Amino acid sequence: MQEDEYTVYINPILEDLVPGFLQNRQNEILSLEQMCLSRDFESIKRLGHQLKGVGPNYGFQKLGELGAAIELAAEHRKIESITLIIQGIRNYLTHLKIQFQ
Repeated sequence: MQEDEYTVYINPILEDLVPGFLQNRQNEILSLEQMCLSRDFESIKRLGHQLKGVGPNYGFQKLGELGAAIELAAEHRKIESITLIIQGIRNYLTHLKIQFQ
């Protein structure tokens, strides 16, 4: 991921909601890892679908793309791909730079 992919421009109206939103995503990473351990592909697919929708709604387009990728990988039961995408989400959230404008 290039550096500019980590910069997200968010509507200031959402500023108070963003910390909780990001904490929920951190919690979902842990859930996804547990789902991987138990090979719960249906739950992984469902959570990927949620990320695909909620990410862009808050202005996090890349998070939506990663959610779509998880959904597709879960549909095809590709655990290695799912694991890599989870790492990508963790990396994205770690390096994220938010600008409210």
